[in-house]
Amino acid sequence: MSNAHTFSILFWVYSSRTSGDKKPIYARVTINGKRANFSLKLKVDSLQWDSNRQRAKGNSQSARRLNSYLDQAHAKLVNCYQILQLKNELITAQLIKATYLGEHETRKTLQELISYHNRKTENTLADGTKRNFGVTLRYLDQFLKEKKKKKDVFLS
Repeated sequence: MSNAHTFSILFWVYSSRTSGDKKPIYARVTINGKRANFSLKLKVDSLQWDSNRQRAKGNSQSARRLNSYLDQAHAKLVNCYQILQLKNELITAQLIKATYLGEHETRKTLQELISYHNRKTENTLADGTKRNFGVTLRYLDQFLKEKKKKKDVFLS
């Protein structure tokens, strides 16, 4: 496994997500061209956002507070990347996002749960029941892909 990755972090205002002056700030982590986007749960006046610097404009207290938060978020994302590197784990944008959001180790995904269920029941279920689970799985995959725009979701 190669340890060489292209790694970048981008903050941007998602202006098409909401109407009004306050727009949500999103982060994008990119590893080897694969992206993971997520909301930072913050909003900023779109006129106060400098897209080139990826920070709030000005020197007001609110701009300094927001920029400090973005600096911390950036540092935490870099730290997540470095931790995965030190553990010699597979590094993906989705994994960095999950680590940043605290979902990596403590929470399981729907696909992991389904895999576990299939392993535990493979020799105990009738063929018809297995077929029904297969149909349900396809519906779940289709729902995740079309409605959630994801391949998997974390469970809590």
